[in-house]
Amino acid sequence: EKIETARWHARELSELKGEHTAMNEMRKHAAWYTKGMPESARLRDRLCRVTTFAEMEEIFEDALDAAARYQALAQI
Repeated sequence: EKIETARWHARELSELKGEHTAMNEMRKHAAWYTKGMPESARLRDRLCRVTTFAEMEEIFEDALDAAARYQALAQI
């Protein structure tokens, strides 16, 4: 749910302020959106380096994949 909210937030900021400014602002929010997630330190590190919305989307997809793997392992 946090990832979907982060995607929405990034998309709206990009439309409102332009991609460059939006990605600068979203980097500031990365810690909150990834707090408590599997592999969150790695995700934050990657998110703090993004410059485009496409890069951020790719990282969010990786975050969802990591969460799914974590869920699958937790059920074993």
